[in-house]
Amino acid sequence: MVVLNLEKENEFAELIGKPSVQGYLVVVDFSKGHCKPCQKTAPLFENLSEKYGASAVFAKVDADSSPEAKGVLKKQGIKSVPTFQLWLDGNKIDTIQGAHIDELEESIQSTVAKLNLQ
Repeated sequence: MVVLNLEKENEFAELIGKPSVQGYLVVVDFSKGHCKPCQKTAPLFENLSEKYGASAVFAKVDADSSPEAKGVLKKQGIKSVPTFQLWLDGNKIDTIQGAHIDELEESIQSTVAKLNLQ
């Protein structure tokens, strides 16, 4: 599964509110390109997108990719990276701060199981 790269607030807002993702989990990785923990979690996040791609949409917002992307992190209140957010039907349902991929996967698994998305 492909991880969508978002660089603008309207891209982020459209993804979160998009009718085609209603009923699907949206998992967003907020990061910075120069951040060592972010570099470490990036391939693991991609692995999760492959594992859960049938049940969830995965996206990444890299604050170093553009001034607009940095603004998305600011608007979402992201103060440290990596931070992962899980969204469902336009509502944020979980936030995981730090390089806690195991915690992220547990949250994804739990949400997918509750919603019977697999």
